[in-house]
Amino acid sequence: MKKTQIGLIGSVILSFVGMLLRLNARALAWPQNYSYSGSRADTQWARQEDAIGQVGLIFMCVGGLLLVVTYVYWLFGVAANNADKDET
Repeated sequence: MKKTQIGLIGSVILSFVGMLLRLNARALAWPQNYSYSGSRADTQWARQEDAIGQVGLIFMCVGGLLLVVTYVYWLFGVAANNADKDET
């Protein structure tokens, strides 16, 4: 596989995993059956939900950045190399 294909596939997968983590943070962090009468913000589950959501956001940002870097590499790296070969 070419570098651009690997970068594209990797960035899409990383962004998708980040999106899944971000959207499912509550389901992953909170137990199925819980009973807590106080503020839910003070529980370990709420902190874990925030942490999972932040990790998902970081994955999405890194995936998007990797997508941009791959696109720029393809646009200026590969296309410029092909243009140089055509001139000779």
